[in-house]
Amino acid sequence: MSRNFIICFLLWQAYCAAQSENIPPLPIDSINRKIVYQKVITFPGGLSQEQIFDLAIDWFNTNQDKCVRRNAISESLVTNLKNYREVQKVFQNTRPLQSLDPASYRMAVRIINRYIGNQDGMVKVVYLDYYLVISVSNNQMTATISDIVYNHFNPRNYNPQRIGDWLDQNTYDAISRIENLINACASYSEITQLFTYLHQDTHLFLDQLEYQLLTNAVALKKETIQTNTR
Repeated sequence: MSRNFIICFLLWQAYCAAQSENIPPLPIDSINRKIVYQKVITFPGGLSQEQIFDLAIDWFNTNQDKCVRRNAISESLVTNLKNYREVQKVFQNTRPLQSLDPASYRMAVRIINRYIGNQDGMVKVVYLDYYLVISVSNNQMTATISDIVYNHFNPRNYNPQRIGDWLDQNTYDAISRIENLINACASYSEITQLFTYLHQDTHLFLDQLEYQLLTNAVALKKETIQTNTR
């Protein structure tokens, strides 16, 4: 075994180790091996389950734009407008609140998250498609995000395109569960960056949801007290 080969191998191991250290602490369920983000929001006493449930319904009906997320606005020159418009139509998400079950105080909200990577790299345009499931029990609301699906497109013609490093012929499906890319983080910084964005943006979204719902809950409770004392 040549000295140069050993040096290259050691450098590659060091690179992979560095990439692994940069992977965000993904919340992977130990049973089904899925990425699951969850936040439990505790509301002030004095509000019923119906009131808390209705607060969430009102918020999602008036904040549809919060359910269409992105890391960038700019796009590259599109050469196939027909494909581009079809993709936009599929992921426009004009009605995020998809289902309601008032009897069990549950709802499902669709989230679309567009990620634009390096147009000349391996991760180009990705649409992340997933659901936020809300459930209310007593004065607590549980918000859960899971079953994240990625859709990868060529930024020019908007055809589905495999994610891959064509030099070593290591590629990944154009459409699949996001968990299928986790192992690639150790080798490809662009995939690590995608996970980092998803991780940070999901926490931001859930934190904003908590803050705004609790703010609305305090206002509602104050209004209820004033009404009852008249």
